[in-house]
Amino acid sequence: MKRSQFIVAGLLASSLVLSIAGLKFANSQEKTMPHAEQLVQAETTETMSRTELLTQAETVVKNYNAAVPGAKSVWPGYDPVAIPKIIVMRDHSGTARALIALDHPYPERLGEAIAIPSAYGTAHLILALQPDINVENFENFEFSRPVAGADTFLIASNCSDPDLFYLCSTDSDYSAFLIHEVFHRYQDDTFQNTNWIDQEVYDFRPEFVHATLIENHLFARLSDEQNLDMLRDLAREVVGVRAYRAELSNFVALDETQERIEGTAKFVETSTNQVANGFSASILAEPLQRGQIREELSFGRFYLTGEVAIKTAARLGVTDYASRITSGETPMEVLASAVDPMEPTEAFRAARRRVDPEQKLQDEAKRYADWVKDEPGLFEP
Repeated sequence: MKRSQFIVAGLLASSLVLSIAGLKFANSQEKTMPHAEQLVQAETTETMSRTELLTQAETVVKNYNAAVPGAKSVWPGYDPVAIPKIIVMRDHSGTARALIALDHPYPERLGEAIAIPSAYGTAHLILALQPDINVENFENFEFSRPVAGADTFLIASNCSDPDLFYLCSTDSDYSAFLIHEVFHRYQDDTFQNTNWIDQEVYDFRPEFVHATLIENHLFARLSDEQNLDMLRDLAREVVGVRAYRAELSNFVALDETQERIEGTAKFVETSTNQVANGFSASILAEPLQRGQIREELSFGRFYLTGEVAIKTAARLGVTDYASRITSGETPMEVLASAVDPMEPTEAFRAARRRVDPEQKLQDEAKRYADWVKDEPGLFEP
């Protein structure tokens, strides 16, 4: 089943700065209002001169060119240039006023096409849009839509509405976001054995939440550990704790599926070095607030746990992680192959002594299990 068939595909399930109700684990940045100058820029798109629009498009292309090499280097087979992309530059009303076509084979069919030099593929600013092109009626991005004779990835640029993106297409972060979302299109085309898992249902029993919080703390330590021997020991422990959680609940299948989808995309995204405000997976060890429990434990954390699992496996010598995950393995399965995992119960007990000696996480787990009862479903407004 294609990734675009997952519920998450229609939401702001991204990488970078976008989140459902501000998912902290998906990114350390909080959703903010756009800068005043960005508001002016977005509100006056329809009155901007050709020169101003061209300058804006050139900045987008420059940032895109800076992002592509890192993404290609960490995931052999993924070439963003191979997928036609259109950035829809919207005005304050949400109307498409101009396009930036990246690697689209027929830019002249879109409107007046002005070529922009690009180190990777082709780039064009499109003005005077053809009335029959199909670039309206989508929210933030759409993985696949026929546009002017090519199966195209669409993404919006509209900084005037904080309920959409607060990133403008000229921000360097936007190129990292673009690389992340285009990777999901690549997953559609290449990933095998991607099956549906119901994201609305998860295990919030105190004992399972406690084990999840302990696992989060181990991942946070993995992300910051510099010593290779310590890294290997921590990896053995986290793989064992994951197995312990799987013994407690079959809902760990959701972790594994989403780490393979969102964790890999986050891994590719951060390889671009285009995320202006970097973060550490150490945020996985931060306490949660009331109202965050469902979205963070059953969704947001998977961006970082998946990313850290892949990075750790690579540091421990696994070089074929991309082909193995593409073929159906999960990031945690790849990591497990790099170590001699601890026995599950032994691993949990060792991790509990390491990160929860005073049972504070156990107390937190009880609170979270109580709080989540009053929270709406993950995708309810």
